[in-house]
Amino acid sequence: MNIAKENVDALNAVLKINIEPSDYEGNLDKALANYRRNARIDGFRPGKVPAGIINKMYRKPALVDEINKLVSDSISNFLKESDTKILGEPLPSESQKAIDWDNDKAFEFCFDLGIAPAVDIKLTKRDKVNYYNIAIDDEMRNSYITSYQSRFGKMSDVDVAEGKEDFLRGNLSQADGLSIENAAFSLRQVAKDEIKAQFAGKKDGDTVEFNVNEAFENETDRAALLNVKKEELGAINPIFSFTITEIKNFEKAEVNQELYDKAFGEGNVKSYEEFVAKVDEEIRVNLAKEGDYKLLVDLREKLIDKADLQLPEEFLKRWIYVINEGKFTKEAIEKEFPAFAEDMKWQLIKEFFVTTNNIEVSEEELQAAAEEYAGYQFAQYGMRNLPQEYLTKYASDILQNKEERRRIVEKKFEDKVVAAAKELVKVEDKEVSAKDFDKLFEK
Repeated sequence: MNIAKENVDALNAVLKINIEPSDYEGNLDKALANYRRNARIDGFRPGKVPAGIINKMYRKPALVDEINKLVSDSISNFLKESDTKILGEPLPSESQKAIDWDNDKAFEFCFDLGIAPAVDIKLTKRDKVNYYNIAIDDEMRNSYITSYQSRFGKMSDVDVAEGKEDFLRGNLSQADGLSIENAAFSLRQVAKDEIKAQFAGKKDGDTVEFNVNEAFENETDRAALLNVKKEELGAINPIFSFTITEIKNFEKAEVNQELYDKAFGEGNVKSYEEFVAKVDEEIRVNLAKEGDYKLLVDLREKLIDKADLQLPEEFLKRWIYVINEGKFTKEAIEKEFPAFAEDMKWQLIKEFFVTTNNIEVSEEELQAAAEEYAGYQFAQYGMRNLPQEYLTKYASDILQNKEERRRIVEKKFEDKVVAAAKELVKVEDKEVSAKDFDKLFEK
């Protein structure tokens, strides 16, 4: 067998594989012998089917299978031994000659390769990037406090409906049709404001007539309310009377010691000033994440620009089309390709930094990152100060999920790449307002 790479240009090559009978006959004979041992054909004892019949029935598929294995192994070994770095995967060349599996004894296969460009980035302190520190303002602080009030608020009985977001319970009925006792819904589910307005000022015992089709446009919500299947909705008269038996409204928590204890644990915050300090601490943590993300975006842009990598674009477009089996049109791929190309360049740059800086991620670092992620998730639901053993177990469960583990591994490597690049450039701190920071993402 002979395998050779012919360079088309710096970014494209053709891999030619020539296979002779001596390369595959031994394995093909073994495969056919195995077929013969296991063949179950009427009129013949197991293992005694004539070789001619076996050849006629199985030689062609066995040959295709053996050649495919040989080609796959040859490509893999060649790329590894020659240290050829490619993008995507080898594609059968568009100039590949048709194979006559019935008559050909020798075979030639041609594969197009997209060659990965060499990455070489030299950074100095003359390369500058900004780190944006977002200032905390009253609007931001009040928004966080309101969020805490909402998170620990409760539903309370009220005498009169506001006609906006009330939770109502009562009896739905028709004069000669359906009757649903103890039906419940929130006016937030109601699609039309004019129907909501019908409930404003209503009290326990009052009745409102309305069209359920107009009120609940979502068929799933409507079927649940009427306690029927969705396919039965079309036969139901949509005009119902609703007699109110209960009215509740959401009441935000008051800013007092009870809220402090619920938000940050009993006794950890004892005054409004301490509460605001805790809120500001949380805001700073979140704003730092936004600042870090902007630094990542800017560093990525600078490094991609600095590297000035060229890609085998036409090969990659064809590769995307082939691996997705036509799920995306060529026009759609053309439209989205610039973003794909930027991601691929960034991946190559990350690999360059990982290699040149000997970056590794330990299992302990993954566990810590998973615990941080878990803590952040729980905090979103007001669950703070969880026991460490609980976080540790939850983080371990996260890492058992292959997709979650892959995401955390990639994020950790990316963080280390950013940290390495950050040490090589000049980072200038800049304080900005939240509004000005948002404008930095406008294009």
